[in-house]
Amino acid sequence: PKLGGATNGEGCHFVDLMYWLTESEPISVTAQSLPIGNEEPLGINNITASIKFADGSIGNFLYTTVGSDAGQGELVEVFSNGVVVSSEDFKRVSIKKSKEKKRSRKFAAKGYDLQMETFIEDIKSGRNTAVSIFDGARATIVCMLMIESAKRGTPIDIDLASILENEV
Repeated sequence: PKLGGATNGEGCHFVDLMYWLTESEPISVTAQSLPIGNEEPLGINNITASIKFADGSIGNFLYTTVGSDAGQGELVEVFSNGVVVSSEDFKRVSIKKSKEKKRSRKFAAKGYDLQMETFIEDIKSGRNTAVSIFDGARATIVCMLMIESAKRGTPIDIDLASILENEV
């Protein structure tokens, strides 16, 4: 938990998804959590954050370990001009355009096998991989800044270039 708990361990995948959807760098984060401490429920595992991206997009993140296991797990909702796409547990997808609504069901194939195959083929062929070290660093740093924002109770500006430059 001291290094970010589930917020960092699982949240980084959703921060990465937000970046992938927006194709824009995160520039600030504002977060709140249950009290930060070593008692359950751990505050860093029960956090909500708004991430602002350079293109003006806003990503909202909510992670919690309280509640019932009978509830849904992952819920991803994407809103754009006249379109809402929802996914529950990466099993059900709903697309709504204006007044029309389409639903589809899918099994939880999260793409791990294809991702690994592509990664290995890229390395073997000498191509740049689709996902870079910078992508992983971005997601991890944003999650750590989420936790820091919750601790401070203030927004935090994100300047990834400066952060990475100072750490190398």
